[in-house]
Amino acid sequence: MEAQKYLKDGIELFMAHLSSLLAASLAFNVVMMAASIFPLAALVVAGPMAGGMFYILSDLKQGKDFDIKRLFDGFRLKLVPLILGGLLVSIFSSLASILLLLPGLLVLGWYSFTFLLIIHKGLDFWPAMEASRKIGFEDHIRSFILGSCGFLVVIGGAIMGYLMIMVLGLPMFMEYLFIFLLALVAAPYYFCVVFCAYPILFGKGK
Repeated sequence: MEAQKYLKDGIELFMAHLSSLLAASLAFNVVMMAASIFPLAALVVAGPMAGGMFYILSDLKQGKDFDIKRLFDGFRLKLVPLILGGLLVSIFSSLASILLLLPGLLVLGWYSFTFLLIIHKGLDFWPAMEASRKIGFEDHIRSFILGSCGFLVVIGGAIMGYLMIMVLGLPMFMEYLFIFLLALVAAPYYFCVVFCAYPILFGKGK
């Protein structure tokens, strides 16, 4: 299956830059958690922060030194398209999830390449979303896998954390800690998978 290659390549990229990506993921998750305290703030920062993760991956892939400041370049470069793209992707996937979880993951998969298209091709948010959706429509199974790979790791962690609390009698905060640690891994892995799939589906020269 084509999607298996993206998952495998994503693991290899993640492991090749493990310490750098975990550091970036820690900063990413802390910012997202802090933003979630304020109404709608997480929706506003999600796009620029996702763009920052892709800036870091691009640098690492090119053999450049890891620079944590690149995580925040989404706020300096392509700010408006990244914010609007992040808002619309979140809204579309959330609306689909109201019906059922699976459609939400599928929609998320359709728009997985939005941020890369904004920072790599310089597209505005709507052309980037449309280009990503058209690729997603070509293979819905691939889109579903892309949309769910990170999400399912975190949900699996939540279930495992709950079972550990029930069986071992651990305090409740241990479940939240367990979920956070899994998110620390799931977030960069998801970005690695999307990053590896992007040049194959869109072509380096396209």
